[in-house]
Amino acid sequence: MSIHKQTNYSKILLWLAALCASLFVVACSSKIDLSSGSCPSPAILADTETFAALDIDNNKPLWTAQLGGMMLECELNWKKGHVKAQFLFAGTIHFAEDTIREENQKLYLPIFVLFLTPDDEIVARRDIVVEVKQAAFGEIEFVYEIEDINVPTENYPPNMYQVLIGFQLDPAQIAFNRKARRQKLNL
Repeated sequence: MSIHKQTNYSKILLWLAALCASLFVVACSSKIDLSSGSCPSPAILADTETFAALDIDNNKPLWTAQLGGMMLECELNWKKGHVKAQFLFAGTIHFAEDTIREENQKLYLPIFVLFLTPDDEIVARRDIVVEVKQAAFGEIEFVYEIEDINVPTENYPPNMYQVLIGFQLDPAQIAFNRKARRQKLNL
C-alpha cells in the first residue's frame, strides 16, 4: 500500500514539475504563437465584398471581383504589447460575356483591411492595391498575403479585436452591390 501511495505521489510530483517547467518556458518566452481561437476574427464588411468595374454608359459591370476565403495567423509579442498578424485572402474575377479582354492586361483591386476594437474603434488600417494579370479567357483567381500587421493589445486581448476586409468602392459601386444583393434575395 505504501508503494502505491509513493507511486501516486511521484506521479503528482512529476506532473507538477512538468507544469512548472511549461509555465517557466511560457513566462520567459517573448513571443507566443496563438491558436486561431486567440486571433482576431476576420470578416468581409457588408456591401464591400464585390468590386464591379462598371461601364459608364449603361452602369453594367464589365467585370466583377469577389472576395472569398480568408486566413489570419497571429503571434503575440508580450514585450511590445501587440499582435503581429499575417493575413491571407483570396477571390475571383468574372468577366461579362461581351467584355473585350487582352491577355496580361493588369487589373487593379483597391482593398482595405481594418482592425477594430470591441467598441468598433479602428486601431489599424492597411490600404493596398492588388494587381492581377488578366487572362485571355475564363475567370481569374487571385491570392494575396499581407505580412507584419501590428495591432496594439493594451486594452483588449487579441481575440476581442475584429479584422474587416473589403474593396474600396465609390457610391455607384456600393449601390450596385446593394441592388445585386436585393435581387439575389428576391427583395
